[in-house]
Amino acid sequence: MNRSNYFAALAICLFALPSWAGEFPESSRLSLPEAIRLGLANNPELASYRHQIAVLEAGKRIAARLPNPTAEAAFDEIGGKSDSRASFWLKQSLLVNGQRDAEISNASHREEGAVQEALSKERTIRYRIKNSFYKVLMAQQRARLFEESLELAREVQRVAKLRYQAQASSEMDLLRSDVEVEASRIQAETGRKNIQLAQFELLKEIGNEAMNGSCPLLVPFEPVAPASLDSLLSRLPAENPSLRAAAANRRAAEAEWNQAKAGKFSNPEVGLGVIRRLELGDNLLSASIGYPLPFFARNREESERGEALFEKSKAEEASLKNELSLSLRQGYAEYQSFLKNAGLYREKMIPTSEEAFKRMNLSYRYGRIPYLDLLESRRRLIEAKSSLLDARERLAEAAFRIDSLFNDMETQR
Repeated sequence: MNRSNYFAALAICLFALPSWAGEFPESSRLSLPEAIRLGLANNPELASYRHQIAVLEAGKRIAARLPNPTAEAAFDEIGGKSDSRASFWLKQSLLVNGQRDAEISNASHREEGAVQEALSKERTIRYRIKNSFYKVLMAQQRARLFEESLELAREVQRVAKLRYQAQASSEMDLLRSDVEVEASRIQAETGRKNIQLAQFELLKEIGNEAMNGSCPLLVPFEPVAPASLDSLLSRLPAENPSLRAAAANRRAAEAEWNQAKAGKFSNPEVGLGVIRRLELGDNLLSASIGYPLPFFARNREESERGEALFEKSKAEEASLKNELSLSLRQGYAEYQSFLKNAGLYREKMIPTSEEAFKRMNLSYRYGRIPYLDLLESRRRLIEAKSSLLDARERLAEAAFRIDSLFNDMETQR
């Protein structure tokens, strides 16, 4: 195999690789937004949250209801007397001291907390889908390099056999080339299996039934770089769903405590009645008011419990804020480290390796170096590209982790 045929074989191998994922028409290509849409639509946990929110919405409407009035009718007759009478009363309980408003506020904040918890779960699902999607793309690119490495090892083996037959190298060099081919073959097979495993994880996230158990070709994308750390920290309280849920739970606990404190005062009952004296044939209009006697402070325990829950929710909110702030700082530091590492490979290592290979190729054409030195230069270039893929994958995962702390950010460009 001459050099032109060798590089032609590499090109064929490089562009034929996507057939491992199955033959799909162009129309069946899957983009990241579509994968996220499928994942959110098919996730059973989000469906459970939707039902929970509906329950809390009904609870809010229940809290807003007024107590029903009470209608009473009575007939009084005293034996031997002429003062028999019939009466009709309409009575209504009054909610005093803001009890109803506190109950409505409690129910509203509970619903808001459930909504934010659902959004937090949604962000987690988005993060997993983005990460799985990107891992499939990286596995495919890495498998291409493995196939290229295998072709290179086979070419080294071919040259080693020719040199051995010409008694220009030892049998040990030939055995070493055989071992290299076998190792590269195992690596290439592992690359194919890694594609299948990555596709399986992606299908698990977006719903295997939605894709009929098969993964289409994926539309490549690159994650968007996050904003500055100061900007992210300032946005965290307003845009992080978990923090918003904690704030809603704290407000709900405060409303529940206020409701318990308002319960210290019993609800009076007012009434309006009409009394008809049957013997005399006249009507009397009567009004009444009733108030339970506060002999037993039955709401004292509820008030103490409400205060404890409120303090607990405040502490949990502060703890979560510190935890997320620390997580964001650590994630941002990791991102910057991975960004620097990826930039080193992209801007220095890869160009240097490519330039070295070009020079080695030119030297080989003029007969200055042996063919094995040219192949070794090509091997170093492949290893540098593989290291760049590893750095890009770590960089993307760090970007996705930062992204998952906030409201949905555009990730495809």
